[in-house]
Amino acid sequence: MYVGARLAKLKTDAVFDASSETVVLYPENGGNLHCFTAATPCVVLDVMGPPYCQTQGRDCAYYGVKATRGGEDGQYAWLKQVRCTFKIDTFHMGLNIRK
Repeated sequence: MYVGARLAKLKTDAVFDASSETVVLYPENGGNLHCFTAATPCVVLDVMGPPYCQTQGRDCAYYGVKATRGGEDGQYAWLKQVRCTFKIDTFHMGLNIRK
């Protein structure tokens, strides 16, 4: 066992391109953890609603992989939370909506 690590099961491992349909991830369907790796120049629009807010219990966390293993029922990884390198509450690129 890896101290402080949590076991996660891989739900989807896919390659998306310009012809792909929009992908929506929902926490209740196992899609709350995600990783993007660009194979070519691209843009990823990661929309969060409501936005992250640590003081309101909607924090953002980052994880490092400690170990992986395959099983009869899928691929698993031991993930351990790692330090965030920027303050998420100040990182906002959204629109400012005014009356």
